[in-house]
Amino acid sequence: MLQKTLLFILFAFLLSSCGKDRVFKAIHDFDNGKWAKSDIVTFEANIENADIEYDILIAVRHASAYPFANVIIGLTLETPSGEKRMMEHSLIIRNTDGTFKGDGLGDIYDISVPVYKKVQFKTPGKFKFIIENRMPLVEMPGIMSIGLIINKSKKSEE
Repeated sequence: MLQKTLLFILFAFLLSSCGKDRVFKAIHDFDNGKWAKSDIVTFEANIENADIEYDILIAVRHASAYPFANVIIGLTLETPSGEKRMMEHSLIIRNTDGTFKGDGLGDIYDISVPVYKKVQFKTPGKFKFIIENRMPLVEMPGIMSIGLIINKSKKSEE
């Protein structure tokens, strides 16, 4: 119980410490710590400034029992005009020595993996990000949540 309480406090702290460069952050939790192929996650982010560059990251929370070194996702970006672009990404979550990357507390790990750096949106507006599980299993055991983070790139000034 104490471990779960500490984990909740750490997660709440991380969510509240967004910083001024954070534009968007949302997390989707999966039931029973399993990400089913049928569970497609959609986030809508309002991009107000199309004149600056952004970094887009995928956040993954997983258990130490997760058996793979990566998480393969399909990421579709839908623009306010309806244009769609899809890319597949392999999110590396293990080091070459087999240890997990990111921050761990007990048997739970959090990692944010950059998928696009210094992206500039053509227009401001509401963008839709659709994340699909592209791993070979019908259910991915040990994946507790997936999220989307959009930050202003370090050299971008508003």
